[in-house]
Amino acid sequence: MFETMWKLAMLTIECQQVIGLRMAMVARGGAEVGEEIQLMMSEKTASAFRCGPALLAGGSFDRMIDDYRGVVQANALRLAAPVAS
Repeated sequence: MFETMWKLAMLTIECQQVIGLRMAMVARGGAEVGEEIQLMMSEKTASAFRCGPALLAGGSFDRMIDDYRGVVQANALRLAAPVAS
């Protein structure tokens, strides 16, 4: 139970980091903002379609958190990379 709560807390922190990085990107503006918003929405939809049915079918809550954390961590790495000019 403690491990699940820890993973959930880490997911929350990581999500806040990605939100901050996305807000900075939107504030900078540029053509990539629209692409980032589309990517964000498609990732959320894909994760919901992947995790929702699995959880309803008796899947592991830990596995769902791990799945979401993987997507969030990949986004954090991508968004924190230096912007090519």
